Amino acid sequence: MGWLLARILGVLVVVAGFSGCATQKVPEDADAAVAARVKERWQALVAGDVPKAYEFLSPGSKTVYSLDVYRSSMRPGFWKAVDVEKVECTGDVCEVFTQMTYVYNGMTIKTPAKESWIKEDGVWWYLHKSQ
Repeated sequence: MGWLLARILGVLVVVAGFSGCATQKVPEDADAAVAARVKERWQALVAGDVPKAYEFLSPGSKTVYSLDVYRSSMRPGFWKAVDVEKVECTGDVCEVFTQMTYVYNGMTIKTPAKESWIKEDGVWWYLHKSQ
């Protein structure tokens, strides 16, 4: 009878362990999360929606750059597409390498660019730097 009780307790411990695993939060993949945010921001810029792109700026960037200042530093409609090539994260800071496509003097040009993103209060934000 003691072995039966021990076996039942063993099964309960295993089941409890599995249920604990099911409720643990899986850590977020920072590279994928940042890449998604970068794409959203650039989709807004390609569409010419500067106010929406402004929403991705870090809180610190927004204290330095008002929407009007940010708008004057951007070229809505200039970019035709942006592809995320690589994301490299260390802790709460990511460097994002992109390939930007734009048209200049009738020629389609692709050029590499690099952006910095930080995680603050659980959200990834773009660090705007003046050009």
